[in-house]
Amino acid sequence: MMGLPGTGKSAIAEAVAMAIGAPVFSVDPIEATLIRAGITREHRSGYAAYDLALMLARSQLELGQSAVVDAANYVEIPRAWWRELAAEFAVRRPLIECICSDAELHRRRIESRRRNISGFIYEPSWADVEKLRTEYEPCDEERLILDSVEPLEENVRGAVEYVRSRG
Repeated sequence: MMGLPGTGKSAIAEAVAMAIGAPVFSVDPIEATLIRAGITREHRSGYAAYDLALMLARSQLELGQSAVVDAANYVEIPRAWWRELAAEFAVRRPLIECICSDAELHRRRIESRRRNISGFIYEPSWADVEKLRTEYEPCDEERLILDSVEPLEENVRGAVEYVRSRG
């Protein structure tokens, strides 16, 4: 998964994971766990959360099983980690990018969302999302792009079909 906060990544990741019988490793709850343990952004908790998600996905692949990773992945460095992991195990890595083409709708979603992630203190504001947008690095990989202005059920159906067709 990849995309800015508030574009539906987590909902789609969870639905795909359920459909294919795989665990989902979500970076935000992992980072919240680190924060509860006293490891904050000053200690690079975000980087550590990605690293832990990578380790968890690797352990699944070592067992010959699939994994779904729910993370922003809006810059090339983490995307390269996932590519390298897939290459290491010679498995396909269907990539799904979530966007929201309606800026006002995206803003309303960010400003009204209340996720139940105990201890997560870095919930992004709209200003944070706008800043991340300027840092978003283009992706030239094959991927499915889902627009969250479409109904969630439609996006989930498309995501599951895409993953199954490349599994």
